[in-house]
Amino acid sequence: MQQWEDRASRFGVRAVLNLGHSETEIPQVTERQRRELYPLFRAALRGDERLILDFGCGPGRFTGDLAEMINGRAIGVDPIRNLLDLALPHPSVEYRLMLEGRIPLESASVDAIWICLVLGGIHGQTLEATGERTSTSHEVDRPAVLGRKHDYGRG
Repeated sequence: MQQWEDRASRFGVRAVLNLGHSETEIPQVTERQRRELYPLFRAALRGDERLILDFGCGPGRFTGDLAEMINGRAIGVDPIRNLLDLALPHPSVEYRLMLEGRIPLESASVDAIWICLVLGGIHGQTLEATGERTSTSHEVDRPAVLGRKHDYGRG
């Protein structure tokens, strides 16, 4: 976790991207990711979702959009306080600090889970525990989970 704390302190919002991208490229990179990923996520939704978990939300680049996508609410969780502090407020979003290996939500309380650009930064037992927590403790009737592991590379 310390590596991510240091990275977030040093690079701010850019910390969640491949550091080969400049500060000025952040909006274009985020928009490209939205164009690529949102149609896939929408296709996985049933239409009756009211609460989405944005797991590893970082500075919340997608969290507000997710709430709007379902006309409901989103809870963004991340273990890096500095990243959560950078998240823009949104009336349908709540951000929560996640302690390593513990998702700060009631079991079976979410309708869908968004995991984007997170798995590449989680290793070993933490990754195993995360997979177990997101698939069992937060059981959802038919989870819409979209995970993407790459785009870290030159960091």
